[in-house]
Amino acid sequence: MYRYQWLEGLHRTHYDTLIRLARARLRQSAASVHDAEDVVQQAFLLAAEKDIRDHEAPIKWLMKTVSNLCMNRATSALRTKQKQQRVIRQRLDNSPVRSVYAVEMTTGEMDEREMLMLIEQTLTHEEAELLTQYCTGDLSIDELAAQKGVKPVALRVQIHRIRKKLKKEFYGL
Repeated sequence: MYRYQWLEGLHRTHYDTLIRLARARLRQSAASVHDAEDVVQQAFLLAAEKDIRDHEAPIKWLMKTVSNLCMNRATSALRTKQKQQRVIRQRLDNSPVRSVYAVEMTTGEMDEREMLMLIEQTLTHEEAELLTQYCTGDLSIDELAAQKGVKPVALRVQIHRIRKKLKKEFYGL
């Protein structure tokens, strides 16, 4: 059978299994689950390059390759995240005001989109909305609590937990 026809048959037969495997592996890591299709495609390209027709178990080879590629993506994503955390931590240490927002406003190196993306990935929609209202609004905590229909103490606890969550995510604290 012609090399690429054989690979095409392997692709049709095992693609769904490999996608599920890649999604499961990527879900466990810091990498994006949306990368699963890219990982599987890359595995098939490697299979074509290495001509695995003579391999005793081509599906096992593909599964191992997908797992390894997922691990590589996860490691890369983790390194990127750690680098971002180090940059923010360094900016915080050099800032006279120990606030993520103050650091970003004074340095201006990380644009708003990057910071918003990091916050969006960390917080739920409700938490992000509350943090935005708290930080950008002209309302006191008492007024904001009244608007939300909660006690000021409960609102302070929510804000504290959000700040703690962001600290843990950004600085590993």
